[in-house]
Amino acid sequence: MEIYRILADLVKWFTLMWAGVLIGGFVLSVMFKEYYKKLKYFRLCYEVALISTFFWFIIFLGSPFIALENALRMQYDPKLNFSSVSLTIHFLEKCFGLQVSPGYIALMTIAVLAISYVLVSLARGVQSSRTHS
Repeated sequence: MEIYRILADLVKWFTLMWAGVLIGGFVLSVMFKEYYKKLKYFRLCYEVALISTFFWFIIFLGSPFIALENALRMQYDPKLNFSSVSLTIHFLEKCFGLQVSPGYIALMTIAVLAISYVLVSLARGVQSSRTHS
């Protein structure tokens, strides 16, 4: 049914947007700190995305969005789903022919998310100490 393809595409775009928030938030918080501090609502979205993605990767060893997209695509056409539970693994296999363990990708993602959160927290701590001084 066409509705499953449309829903799967919506999930795919949401996943890409989610990844964009994670990558964009990291870049802004590290390279453009002053501008990042002015984006109150984006900072909130970024921190929620960081924390929730961190826990998803601990619990599911991957993104639940990919699992949802796969389930929807299977309803539309079973040949269209990713071969793995991770967008990263799918593209490493497709573009570079690399086969990487989902556990390894999950551990690396958890580490990157934790480091990102620490950097954001440190930046927030520095900002609040400047305002109180």
